[in-house]
Amino acid sequence: MIRIDDFPTGTRPLLPDPGVLLDVLWEFERRELPYVLGLVPALLPRIDRLYIEELKALKYMTPAMHGYDHRYDEMSARLLRAGDPYNVRTITERFDEFEHTAEADILARLMKGRELLQHIFGHPVACYIPPCNFGGEEHGRAVAAAGFLQYRSAARLSGCPLPMSAPSSGGTAEEGPVPRRPPACDLGVGLD
Repeated sequence: MIRIDDFPTGTRPLLPDPGVLLDVLWEFERRELPYVLGLVPALLPRIDRLYIEELKALKYMTPAMHGYDHRYDEMSARLLRAGDPYNVRTITERFDEFEHTAEADILARLMKGRELLQHIFGHPVACYIPPCNFGGEEHGRAVAAAGFLQYRSAARLSGCPLPMSAPSSGGTAEEGPVPRRPPACDLGVGLD
């Protein structure tokens, strides 16, 4: 399955018109190609509500939570100060969005972000994608405690007991695709 991360953005400054990003997603829709969209939930309220409605209309997209905020305010300011808004040379290292954050605070952010996504899409969001495919043990435990059923990553998320699906270019998936519409009542059972 195709995975697209960082909607509406990751660390780069938000585009004035995220419609260009939606145009890319509509190409997948036209071709009836299923894909997982890694959404950065804390950034969604910063875009026009019309784009959120358009996201809800996508039929082949499976929403997944991709971090909480990617430390957006800090990182995008860093890119702007460097005169590198598209991050060609500035943030080259992998970073842990939740570094130096208490596990309880990570859990609170993950639950808040998952709640927002579930409110937008009207069904449980079962999948998590760690930013940069990376995170500490507190992050991994919080992902499981937040109620996700699996995570998608190119590398194991330390401390996370959930099943992981790796990209096909980076290894073999241990589980099948994320269910498009998980059951209305998420009881924490395995993926069917």
